[in-house]
Amino acid sequence: MEMSLLTASDALSSKAQLDKCEDPSRIHDILSMLSKGRITYAILKSTKIGVTVAKFRKHSDQQVAEKAKMILNMWKRIAAAEGPGTPRSALLLSSGTPRSPQMGHKVVASSAFPGISQNGGQRGKVRAKLEGILSKDTQTSHSEIVRIVQTIEEAMHLKFKADMQGYKQKYMKLVFNLKKNAPLRGNVLRQSVSAQALVEMSSEELQTEELKEKLKKVQDDIDNERRLDWGEANAEELNAQADCLKGAQGLFECGKCHSRKTTNYQKQTRSADEPMTVFVSCLNCRNRWRC
Repeated sequence: MEMSLLTASDALSSKAQLDKCEDPSRIHDILSMLSKGRITYAILKSTKIGVTVAKFRKHSDQQVAEKAKMILNMWKRIAAAEGPGTPRSALLLSSGTPRSPQMGHKVVASSAFPGISQNGGQRGKVRAKLEGILSKDTQTSHSEIVRIVQTIEEAMHLKFKADMQGYKQKYMKLVFNLKKNAPLRGNVLRQSVSAQALVEMSSEELQTEELKEKLKKVQDDIDNERRLDWGEANAEELNAQADCLKGAQGLFECGKCHSRKTTNYQKQTRSADEPMTVFVSCLNCRNRWRC
């Protein structure tokens, strides 16, 4: 005889009765009714009736306790067969420690990402995250985004198959930069940048143009600070400033023409515990020296 299908309304009604009922006989009747009906993973998840039934596993009435355990075992098999991710979906049915899946449990591929089984939960999460990012501000169809995401994740998996740490690091770099780099997202969706090329890109190549410019300016400033020939390299600029300051008296006297029309600047060219080096330029004869 085929079991009747339990609806969400049936599950919620039984849950409410179990929450209020204290009569062991009545509790057993409700549990018996639940055990005779078919229920889907979606209803188990939305109603959380498994949590309520789990409370009766240690009931003082042995018949109630046995019936509750029997129902939970049956529902855990349903969750393992129909639920997404790993068999840890059985957590929806109880608050206890999740058990390892029993031999013979069915492994079902994710409906959104074919080829990723329940025990490939990490890869499924990566694909879901990338799908969410690439779906932002785009007219590309969902099926096409899913296909693109699948090729990107497969390229990552192929490259870092034996290096889970490298896989995670590349995933985090892609998520961070794809979120901020709208042109890169567009190139990926238009397939101007292939999945293989995207995975091979360095952190610098994944950055936005604005960030690249900022980082380049910072690096240029650092390189300038380190130069010992800064005065020579910026001679034209210093001479232009000198022309504006003609007639001014400086702190130093030129050893060549003995003029005091000088300018100076300081740079840390030695170790931090040493005094800064002073670079002096004479506005009269263009002589430059350090002291």
